[in-house]
Amino acid sequence: MAALERIPRPKIFEEVAGRLDAWIRAELRPGDRLPPERELVSRFGVSRSSIRDAIHKLQLEGLIETHHGLGSVVAEPVNHLAAVPIASTLKHAGTSIADLMDFRRIIEPPLAARAALRATPAQRAALAEIVAGQASRTKRGLSTVDEDTRFHSAIARAANNPVVLKLLDTLMGLLLVTRQEQFQSRARARGSLQGHLQILAAIQASDSAAAEAAMARHLHQVEAIIDPAHSTPPAPQAVKKAHS
Repeated sequence: MAALERIPRPKIFEEVAGRLDAWIRAELRPGDRLPPERELVSRFGVSRSSIRDAIHKLQLEGLIETHHGLGSVVAEPVNHLAAVPIASTLKHAGTSIADLMDFRRIIEPPLAARAALRATPAQRAALAEIVAGQASRTKRGLSTVDEDTRFHSAIARAANNPVVLKLLDTLMGLLLVTRQEQFQSRARARGSLQGHLQILAAIQASDSAAAEAAMARHLHQVEAIIDPAHSTPPAPQAVKKAHS
């Protein structure tokens, strides 16, 4: 029986997230700031990536929010209650990786096209900075899961739709463990970087058709590695539009 199968050992970041969750609920109030990342690394004795993943998990659950220049702060209860059902419903409904990747294929290529037309100079610079950081870490053989998450979130932000941004962040969180495993492969890391470079070039050139096609190709390559049995090639018209 499935209910009697051995329970898998939780990931380190999940244990950290659980302890942070308990501490926040017991001692902090909405608006209170969490300690800086380096301090949390020292307190828990874990890697920087584990702290980042734990914070990202609590963000998806709506318990904390991250603000530029302020860091992570405890969210208002209304935000927490609004965020929980999205991730919780998908997680407990038996949503498959194929379903999640299919949703990404539906929303992310049009988002990239919109970002190519709407991104501000500051947003374009931020995207370039993220990819430069990803290139540096890839060259050194380090994990680039964080840069990958930030890149896709930045595109959604440049598309100027907060609803889609929240949904995409939730989706990336649900795929976090799978993405962590895949990014351990250097070939996967290099492939991700090349895909991001092509998307970035199209956005910097304000070429919406090329950005949409580049994102479609990128997601196809990602899915071919994560779930080859359900990998779906990008639509021919998307590639055709990029060359029109």
